[in-house]
Order: sequence, then C-alpha cells, then structure tokens
Amino acid sequence: MKINSDNIINSYATASSAKQTQEMDQFKMMLDKAKNSKDAEQIKKVSAEFEAFFLKNIFKNMRKHSDENDGFFVKSEARKMYEQMMDEKMSEHISTGRGIGLADKLYKQMIRQYGFEEDDQQLNKIDVKK
Repeated sequence: MKINSDNIINSYATASSAKQTQEMDQFKMMLDKAKNSKDAEQIKKVSAEFEAFFLKNIFKNMRKHSDENDGFFVKSEARKMYEQMMDEKMSEHISTGRGIGLADKLYKQMIRQYGFEEDDQQLNKIDVKK
C-alpha cells in the first residue's frame, strides 16, 4: 500500500466517523446509567458532554458548507484535517466553560422527565458548569 496524503486523510475520516458513532454509543450508555441510578451529578456530566458533541457537529457542518477556496489559497487536505482537529478541541473548550446553555436546559429537562426529586425553584438556580 502506497502511503500518501489521500490515504492518511481517508483513514482519519473513517476514524472520525467511527469515533462519532462511539461517542453517541457512550453518551447513550452514560445516560441510561444515570437515569437508572437517579444520579443527578451523572446527568450533569452527560448534559455537558452532549453540548460538546453538539458544538463539534455544528463546527463540522459549518466548515463542510463553507467555500473550499479561502481567498487565493486552495484548502489542502492537511489544512482540512487541522481544522477538524481544531474544531473538536474548540468545542470541548467552549463546553467546559459556560457553554451555550444547552447543557443547563438539557439537564433541567431530564431531571423533570426522569422524575428526580428536585423542585422547580431549585432547578432554576442550577448551573451545570459549576
């Protein structure tokens, strides 16, 4: 097998889609575990991880639908791979900070849906990121 940039990029793309599937499966398992154990802290963690996953997919789709030519320079495969890795790290960084608020909303909805012992006034004061 000849090693060139196309083979490397294709391998990375295959690994990325497999990683995305693995992340979703892991998310589902964590959510089921938290739901069954009635563990609010685990629900917070799952909510924050879903927010990171969601942001990563937003960045991925924004890049996919942006113009392939960036001014005078055509995007190389190496640049595309770099941008994909940068988007992944950026989404993780954003979600570990205040995030975009999705984790908070998701947490509050799941607490209500799964019948946890939290009253509405207490839920309004909760910040998943703390």
